[in-house]
Amino acid sequence: MFRDIRHQKKYQTLMAKTKGGNSTEYSAALYLLSALDYKDVTDFVAPYEINFPALLRASRPWSTGERALVKLASVLFNYTSFKANIGDVFHSLDEENNCVALEALKIRYMR
Repeated sequence: MFRDIRHQKKYQTLMAKTKGGNSTEYSAALYLLSALDYKDVTDFVAPYEINFPALLRASRPWSTGERALVKLASVLFNYTSFKANIGDVFHSLDEENNCVALEALKIRYMR
């Protein structure tokens, strides 16, 4: 499920910080955000909140793949407030992050 131990530990740290419990929205979003190598997103995560407006602004200079993961995370977290074109998301991802995105969809919709 996780790419590596770093991905898993980052996920566990973010989940503990949000106190989001076992909600599929938090689980899927944080699974994606924890897959962002070398990007520290902890400042955007707080108890019972992920500040996606600020995170989306901060991710503007990041790679297209990283921005795609952030956009997908925002939609999986709250599809009524955030939008993403699924074609654009998956077109921007390499094979490894494509697998991460598919796993996040499973976490959100198949549990």
